[in-house]
Amino acid sequence: GSPRLSMEPAGRRAVVGMQAIPLSEKEFGVLYLLYTHPDVPITKEQIYEAVWRAPSNHCLHAVENTVSQIRRHDFIRTVAGLGYQFNPG
Repeated sequence: GSPRLSMEPAGRRAVVGMQAIPLSEKEFGVLYLLYTHPDVPITKEQIYEAVWRAPSNHCLHAVENTVSQIRRHDFIRTVAGLGYQFNPG
């Protein structure tokens, strides 16, 4: 199989095999939230409130844009009508 993702919260690093994946602070936050709850779809509102640490006020473009940046790496899947979930590959 393909190398698995590992996440190092202390250094805010995401690593696949020996390769570090460049992520912004918010990208790391979103991916880490999903990574640490792999069996649970998480809504955009929950992601916003956990990562941005503020009420979402239905302002979810930031979440969508951040997810689209991480999506290049195939670690996130959309759960229709619910939100996003970690995709271990």
